[in-house]
Amino acid sequence: MAAFPCPALGTTVALDDERERTVLTWHPEFDGRLHTLAGATITDPDLVDQRADRPEIGLVRFWPDFRDGCFVCVVVRADRVPGLAGYRYWVVTVYASQKVDTWKSMWER
Repeated sequence: MAAFPCPALGTTVALDDERERTVLTWHPEFDGRLHTLAGATITDPDLVDQRADRPEIGLVRFWPDFRDGCFVCVVVRADRVPGLAGYRYWVVTVYASQKVDTWKSMWER
């Protein structure tokens, strides 16, 4: 399991082994670069959004040197932790996209 600081959300975001395997199965282009690209996107995103109709948070960053220039989108979810006052933030998926029209900015660099 990996954990990345996320100043934009004021917390740490976890990428567990099962989620990592799932991301690499569906998005093999991240093989060997998942922690670098997802970690930096979580730590220093260009755009952060939470859609009104979904509980997930999108962290997005443009990478000019990845796949001839594309956005890396890290989808994060926050779940209540029984017995604790806070939430656990964890990676649902990571994907690459040429556009980010799914996510509308609530915060942008």
